[in-house]
Amino acid sequence: MNIYNKYECCNRIVKEFDTESEAFEYEIYLIEKRKSEGQAEANFHEEGLGGDVWKYAPQEKKDEFIEKMQIINGERCGSDEFKQRASENMKKRYESLDERLKQSETLKKSWSNLELRERHSEIIKQSQTQEVIEKRAKALQKRVMVELNGERKVFESRKSMLEYFSKSLNFTPSNHTLAKLFKGEEYKAFRKDKKHLDGMKISYIKEGVETIENLPEDGE
Repeated sequence: MNIYNKYECCNRIVKEFDTESEAFEYEIYLIEKRKSEGQAEANFHEEGLGGDVWKYAPQEKKDEFIEKMQIINGERCGSDEFKQRASENMKKRYESLDERLKQSETLKKSWSNLELRERHSEIIKQSQTQEVIEKRAKALQKRVMVELNGERKVFESRKSMLEYFSKSLNFTPSNHTLAKLFKGEEYKAFRKDKKHLDGMKISYIKEGVETIENLPEDGE
């Protein structure tokens, strides 16, 4: 938390693996890449390795911490204030010619590593298969229903739902939170300013099924 509070950082789950070794390998790659871009300032230990506090924590505590931090980070990193501050910090960093040259040399050195390039290429290929692309596109086009405080709203797409969340509810859920909600779980707020969203449920509307516009009111 000291690192989190000191630096302009934001955490989120970017990829999942079947084994710990695969995750560590990808972490090493990401740290190297981010450092070449002038980021990853909170990674002080070589290759991201350090204490094993997380490794030995109970799974229940891990799940609780992950969801809590994703909610906090989703709200924090989605705020106009955070985006403006991050933008100003980045502009200030690259005002220096020495800093720009330094980052350029670091990036060139990183990508001169053939093993790194091949590993990165394979990661991109795995994440951009036609099956994955089609699955994502299909999910984005599905109609969505949101239930909150006894009211139901229908959105033409997941994108329009997220725009409503951001503009009307000041709510920016993480992908992890969205996945849990789409599985049928009710939203549980960890912050007081989001308590009004407790119990919210979201679901895709199946093709050929009556939509909420034609459904009777509850109890009728």
